Amino acid sequence: MRASRFFLLLGIIVVLLFAFYFFYTLLSKSYKFSIRDFWSKSTEMKETKGNTSTGKEAIGTKNESIKTNESISQSNETSIVSPALTTQQKNYTKPLTLKIVDICSGKFENVFSISEGTRKCLNAPSPYNILIEKNSTHFKASILNENGFDETFEINDSVLIYFLFAEDVATISKEIEKIYLEGSDYFFLGNYELQTIWEADSSGNLYISKMIVVLPLYVKKEIEAGNYTLTFYLSALNRAFYLGETKIEVIAKYK
Repeated sequence: MRASRFFLLLGIIVVLLFAFYFFYTLLSKSYKFSIRDFWSKSTEMKETKGNTSTGKEAIGTKNESIKTNESISQSNETSIVSPALTTQQKNYTKPLTLKIVDICSGKFENVFSISEGTRKCLNAPSPYNILIEKNSTHFKASILNENGFDETFEINDSVLIYFLFAEDVATISKEIEKIYLEGSDYFFLGNYELQTIWEADSSGNLYISKMIVVLPLYVKKEIEAGNYTLTFYLSALNRAFYLGETKIEVIAKYK
């Protein structure tokens, strides 16, 4: 009787242990699954956030790259445009260098574009200082500048006393409207003449190095004693370009 009770109690204990083990195993698997699932979800959330952050950084980098490329493009455009503008400005301002570079005697029968070294030329740029001595029959014109010379002319209605040489008109030779002087009605300019200076390069090919305009200067016989300042201009491209000036003193000498 006692033995049967013992085995019954042992059986109950075994059943309880088995039941406890079964429920423990089931609970343990369920718990592990929950933890793993939770960890997996947490990891995915972190990766998602990381990817989002990386995406934002990538977008930011892309935007910065676009801005940088735009800046580089703008910089390249400036470096291309600037030299062109500089060149245009240089070409445009070149006529402003026009000036009278020499004066020669009005008796210079054959007026050549190259006047350097000629005895009847000053071989120097303006301004010039001139003395004109007048009597009833003649003008005596003297250049007072260093290395100046004098020349005597018989009085007529108008007398060609000097040739003036101005350069460089190569860039505007076709645009010249007129060349004139201001300062006195007793002086005037005759028809100008364009003369071209040709030079040869290292290969022997000729090219235009510069173009000179020759201006004949006349004085009227009615001129009176006094001081005159003649200013010379070239009109072109709707502008007046200053060429130079000459100061003239006239003295009347009658017997």
